[in-house]
Amino acid sequence: MTTEEILQIGKVERNDENIAIIERFKEQISSWLKSDKFQQIAEGGAAAPMQLCPIRHY
Repeated sequence: MTTEEILQIGKVERNDENIAIIERFKEQISSWLKSDKFQQIAEGGAAAPMQLCPIRHY
């Protein structure tokens, strides 16, 4: 999905700050999906949603 599509779907204002945030999340999510840890969790069957999420929750 392109950054432009994400902006449109989310009805997010197109500005430098929002574009930078979306690009950063896209990079993080992409690298997480390619990681060994994600593959191990995914192959292990159903996992807790927090285990699958690459974003830290505070």
